[in-house]
Amino acid sequence: MYREKHAVKMLIILFLFFVSASCTFDEATDANNVELGCVEKYRHSLNALFNYEWTLISVEEKSQLDSELCHCGLYFNGMDDWSPYYTEWTIEYHDGNGVARHFVFTDRFSPEFEVTNHIRRYIARYYMENFVSSYIDESLPIRLTVMGHISRPPRNSNIRVDTWGWRERVSLTQLTPANVFEVVPYRLGIHIRIESETSLGRQFEESLMGDVENLIESMNYYANNRLTAMFMIGYDPFYAGDMSYRLYYIQGERVTGIAGSTAFDIYFFENYKEMFWQ
Repeated sequence: MYREKHAVKMLIILFLFFVSASCTFDEATDANNVELGCVEKYRHSLNALFNYEWTLISVEEKSQLDSELCHCGLYFNGMDDWSPYYTEWTIEYHDGNGVARHFVFTDRFSPEFEVTNHIRRYIARYYMENFVSSYIDESLPIRLTVMGHISRPPRNSNIRVDTWGWRERVSLTQLTPANVFEVVPYRLGIHIRIESETSLGRQFEESLMGDVENLIESMNYYANNRLTAMFMIGYDPFYAGDMSYRLYYIQGERVTGIAGSTAFDIYFFENYKEMFWQ
């Protein structure tokens, strides 16, 4: 437990160092020297974060054209002017299953965003590739989307962001797609949209729901019966058909009486705040 708490504290320190550091390229800088300099300067922090098992595989100076930026993605160099130039680091580490993973981060976003975005994306991709695509026939007129989300306390909860309990317990080298629901307030959003201009019939719909039930059972078993997810199944709103299902699971149990992601997050917080946020 001490090592896990220490690792997360060192993670914050690590990011603050990187964001403010001068480990960037210019025309007179040799790439190898920059990489080695960063490794040596922050070796202690990296060792604590990844339990001494990590490799810095790239440090790149990148740029993004103004036309490629969206208003939500502006990043700043200093307090007043945004810059199209940023630095990107890639670290290779092994998760709790011994699987090699790449943690990519930049000096554009906050430490909290980089960590949660990494967890959110690779867990969702894992369940899409290993479960959803296996149980739902993609040759059918169906569009599949799997997204990951890390729940936050409601604004009126009076819980400070920097005291969220789960952040003191999580370690990237111990996290796995199976145990993520036990240590992070993580939920999957799985959308199964039937794309057809006419209803495909009751037999098709019942067969699809049978596949969904098998999918849920398999995912929940894999996740040690701690699956937290929202399943949205039905015809696309622009198409015909009355079939529409919303299935909610929290910590492996089916939950009823709620509707929508906001209600889901409120219910999740109110019933599991001691587990994740205290």
